[in-house]
Amino acid sequence: MLTKVYDGVVIDMATSKIISTGEVTWVDSKDVAYTKGGGTSTSTTGFAQEYKPQISGMLAEGKSLYDTGQLGSVAGFNTNQLAGQAGVLSLQVFKLV
Repeated sequence: MLTKVYDGVVIDMATSKIISTGEVTWVDSKDVAYTKGGGTSTSTTGFAQEYKPQISGMLAEGKSLYDTGQLGSVAGFNTNQLAGQAGVLSLQVFKLV
């Protein structure tokens, strides 16, 4: 059995409609990883103790930046951010095969 895979999809963000699809590739279904949504979930909190020094340092630096008002500072926007704000970017979904 074959599965149809697109190498890209352009979606209108305002309407969620598919505007265009990329090249179609057919792959053997046994080579496709299928996932199942829903069902039971498990949450894990905390971290391994061997990472405590790095995590403690990271949290202390974040707190210091927050306390001094620097955490939210932005030096400027990159080209993609500016284009996104202007509404000229479209969502691209690429194949994972």
